[in-house]
Amino acid sequence: MIRVNVRSERWRPAGAGFTSPLAHNPPDARALITSNRKIWFVLEVRDRDLIDWDEYDRLRLTHAQAIRDQRIDRRRRLAENSATLSLPSGTRFQGPTTPNVYDLWDGTAGTWWNRPRVVMVRPHLGGKRLHWRWPHDFWAQCWALPEHHAICGSCGEIYPCTEVEAAKQASREMVNVEKLMSIPPGACWHCQQPISQRQQSVTFPGDNLLLPGGPPVAFHLRRSGGCGDAAAGYETRWREAKANARLDDEVNRAIDS
Repeated sequence: MIRVNVRSERWRPAGAGFTSPLAHNPPDARALITSNRKIWFVLEVRDRDLIDWDEYDRLRLTHAQAIRDQRIDRRRRLAENSATLSLPSGTRFQGPTTPNVYDLWDGTAGTWWNRPRVVMVRPHLGGKRLHWRWPHDFWAQCWALPEHHAICGSCGEIYPCTEVEAAKQASREMVNVEKLMSIPPGACWHCQQPISQRQQSVTFPGDNLLLPGGPPVAFHLRRSGGCGDAAAGYETRWREAKANARLDDEVNRAIDS
C-alpha cells in the first residue's frame, strides 16, 4: 500500500529528542535555546506576579489543586482500607501508588511547578531584549542548546540547516512520486491492485491531485484494506479543488468584465 501524503517533520537541532523538555520545564537562566534555527540567550527567568496572572492561568492552578486533593483523598482511603482488611499471612496490601509531583506539592501558587514565568531573552549575538511567556505552546518548538553545538560550515545556520532539510524532504517526495508512478493503469491508487468490472469502484475526473499530470485517480470502494477510507479522503480534497477552481473562474470573469 502507498501512503500518498508526505508530511514534513518538525525541525529540531541535531541530537535533540523527539519532544522538547522546554514544553514542560522552563529554561535555565544563561542557557542557550533555539527555535526555527534562531539562537537566543536566556538572560533571566522569573515568576510572574500573582496579580498579573490571567484567567486561564488561575483556572489551570485550580485544576491542579483539584487533582492534588483527589489524590490525597484516595491515598487516605487506601490507607484506611489497608488497616481494616484481614489478609492471609505472608501477603501485603497493595497500598497507595508511588508519590508523584501532585503528592509532593503543598498546593500553593508559589510552589506550583507549572506557575507562569517571564523569560527574558535576547539574540545570541546581541540585540533587542524580549519577554516571553512560559508556559506557552510556542515552547514545544524550542530546544535547549549546549554551549558547543553544530553549525553548518556552508551557510552558518544551526545544523541541520535549511538546505539539508530541503534535500531530505525532496528525497522523501521523490520516493513517493516513484511509488505513485509505479501504479499500473486501471489499478486502485491505494492498494495498487487491478480494479475488475465486477468490483465497486470510483474514479475522480479532472486533475490528478496525487501525481500532477497523471491519469484519473480510481479507488476500490471495499471497506477492507482501507481503499474505501482512502477514496473518502481523496474525495474531500477533490471537492475542495473543484470549489477553488470555480472561485478562480469567477474572479477571472469579474476581472475581465
